[in-house]
Amino acid sequence: MSSDAKQIAELRLQLEHHNRLYYVEAKPVISDRRFDELLAELQELEDKHPELVTPDSPTQRVGGSPIEGFRTVRHARRMFSIDNTYRREDLESWHGRVVKGLGGADDGSLFGDAVGYVLEPKIDGVAVSLRYEGGRLALALSRGDGERGDDITSNVRTIRAVPLTLGVDEQADRPKRGKAATRVPDVLEVRGEVYMPQAEFDRLNRLKVKAGQEPFANPRNSTAGTLKLLDPREVGRRRLLFIAHGRGEVEPDSFESHSGFLAAIRAWGLPTNPLMGTCTGIDEAWRFIEGFESKR
Repeated sequence: MSSDAKQIAELRLQLEHHNRLYYVEAKPVISDRRFDELLAELQELEDKHPELVTPDSPTQRVGGSPIEGFRTVRHARRMFSIDNTYRREDLESWHGRVVKGLGGADDGSLFGDAVGYVLEPKIDGVAVSLRYEGGRLALALSRGDGERGDDITSNVRTIRAVPLTLGVDEQADRPKRGKAATRVPDVLEVRGEVYMPQAEFDRLNRLKVKAGQEPFANPRNSTAGTLKLLDPREVGRRRLLFIAHGRGEVEPDSFESHSGFLAAIRAWGLPTNPLMGTCTGIDEAWRFIEGFESKR
């Protein structure tokens, strides 16, 4: 391997490492300016050696030209919407249906307290499904009607919080990786939310007002509108984020729990909610909800 090829490989590892520290660990160790300098250095080397450019290189997130439209693709597994409630009675009724579905009594009295739950605050964004094949991002779909969604891969690739490849962090200390970071499944579909942080929403609205344009109504609408843009370059300029919370098709699927699944995808580079918690039974779940309400 030539010295330039080695430098390209090393720069890619560095950029992936710093991306993960920023978006997954929330512990950046370099400035945004330094990150951009490393990216520019990689771009210069790849321009010099176009034969070494790969689709999953950090320089290849943004396409070179607008797309003509979005094709519709069937989800490998149905993508459900998320329901909501603000009453404990509704939550207890749902818990009873869960217990019954697991073979318990109609009133949820049998082993109800043995049912484990994963809890996390809901991010108000746009639901998407990311499909990784062989550890590489192959497809990104909107939820659509749950059976079919729009292929928004070119736009989602521009979101730096979405890794183009999955795996353990080669730049991190080996003891910190954990047992979950062993092998990425051949097919891994991760469901989650693309969203716009409040600071970015405010920044974009200031620019729109300055240009004499109508500002966005709210961050969720601006996120939805951004993902429908036909120019990935403009999507990349809007600094969207992503957080994972669920799954679709996984093959092979060796996960014994949802919390184990979330721990694994986080170890592979996908951001998950840092405020996630686990509990046993509906009483613990309600205490978690009340505790979070006091922290909002």
